[in-house]
Amino acid sequence: MEKRFFIAFLLVLPFCLSEGQDKAASILDPAAHEMNFERHLWFSTDNAAGMALSPLDNYSVVSAGYRHTEGDFRSLQRGKSENLLTFNTNGAVSLGRTFLWGDFTFRRDGWQDAQYNTNCFFLDPDMPYYVADDRAGDWTRQSYDMSVKAAFPMLWDRVVFGAGASYMAYKGAKQIDPRGVPIGYALEVSPSVAVIIGEGHAIGAVFTYRNMFERSTFSNVQGSNSSPVFLMKGLGFYSSGSVSGTGGISPYFYPGNSFGGSLQYAFSSGDVRVLADLGFYSYRRDAFQNPQTRYRMGTAGKTGCSADIMVMWGSGVRHKLTFEALYTVTKGTEYLQERDQDVNTDPYKVLAELDMSRYRTRRASVTYGIFTGGRDNTYSWYAGVQAGYEGRSETYFTPESVLEYNNAGAALFAKKNFRAGKTCRILVAADAGYRLNLGGEYDYNGPDQDHRVITVFYANEFAVSSADFFKAGLDAVFSVPVRSVAGINIGASFDGMFPAAGGGSRWAVSGVLSVLF
Repeated sequence: MEKRFFIAFLLVLPFCLSEGQDKAASILDPAAHEMNFERHLWFSTDNAAGMALSPLDNYSVVSAGYRHTEGDFRSLQRGKSENLLTFNTNGAVSLGRTFLWGDFTFRRDGWQDAQYNTNCFFLDPDMPYYVADDRAGDWTRQSYDMSVKAAFPMLWDRVVFGAGASYMAYKGAKQIDPRGVPIGYALEVSPSVAVIIGEGHAIGAVFTYRNMFERSTFSNVQGSNSSPVFLMKGLGFYSSGSVSGTGGISPYFYPGNSFGGSLQYAFSSGDVRVLADLGFYSYRRDAFQNPQTRYRMGTAGKTGCSADIMVMWGSGVRHKLTFEALYTVTKGTEYLQERDQDVNTDPYKVLAELDMSRYRTRRASVTYGIFTGGRDNTYSWYAGVQAGYEGRSETYFTPESVLEYNNAGAALFAKKNFRAGKTCRILVAADAGYRLNLGGEYDYNGPDQDHRVITVFYANEFAVSSADFFKAGLDAVFSVPVRSVAGINIGASFDGMFPAAGGGSRWAVSGVLSVLF
């Protein structure tokens, strides 16, 4: 398996190693590299064909980084302490009238003192059917993530076809009994088209299909000893199970498919550029126990829509305004089943499908930034403000139970691009913000109201999700050019969250070494 990942990496790497000798030395400035993405609005969408209408400057970068996170202000499913190692290479290149972009990322991280998740690699709040236990223990996690975008030569000076694809493979392991080992993949393809419909006007469309699968096995190193687990159903509802060396629950597996699409409209005139992106998607993800009997644990059916609008204007002083909104609804379905004696059918027959839970997410944010100084493709100062809202409501229908919260937040950010000596650069960034809870509740009306799943796990999840907190961050990157064909960048950062009511915090420090061609 490792060999297949390495071969796939080699296939992506040629896209990342663009022709550095054809680039101006200014692209090696970290601020210019950032502006390469800020200026080209089409790239922020899923429409790969749009790269032909607004091509990225050729570049390639190879980086390695480390991040350490610490603190109690967290979901109990995350580690109290986390260590993450990353390796990344990505780049863009134009080959005649074809435009390519590729990315490969390897991640390996370790979590300490995580609880209430025995079998899932991804902690998805919209998948209520998983296995949990209350023993604090360590996790190791590893993933390979590859993405490619291609915009093909324009036809009739008007139409561009494009394609995007991504593949992620991952594996995790819980390091204490009861142990879970999830392994899975996600594959996505997204054909696209962009059409120029008049001077300064263009439209685009994307279709996206995603296939995903995860399988998790359970074991106890302590032999025949039995470890209790909770087969979760949402909002604290669960049934009891166990993991042991001689029996207990069978492997879980999660097949899923997602379909979606988006429409784009772009306008440009002089120094003004506008892009609107409207998206929709729907997915179904099933949870089964035991690949042979295919006993249904539940189904998460999710639909969502999004709206993003970006406006950029100005030349000497440039402005960028971004609006983003997202709304999703997930339905949790449980099944009434009986054993089927017919050997020609599935071992379990579904007698009834019961819609037992619903999960809604609402997000909206607006960001304004101003770039001053520097050349057209870089900046001396970048500063701005961001404001946002997030709402979440979860309902279990029988007996009716509710978890809900609404939060608003605002933040200020600023970056300064310093010259250090004749050729070196230092890019310093700082941000600060505050999140305010506008209200919420967790009202559980099921059995075992004094159980630790309710009084410890869900009580903590609600407290963290609805807390008021300050956040702040500081980042610095030192850049050294090498003969005007490459730049070596050394970066360090700190960010933290500090609850207004006290009782813990969450902070992280990171470092990265990268080479930009």
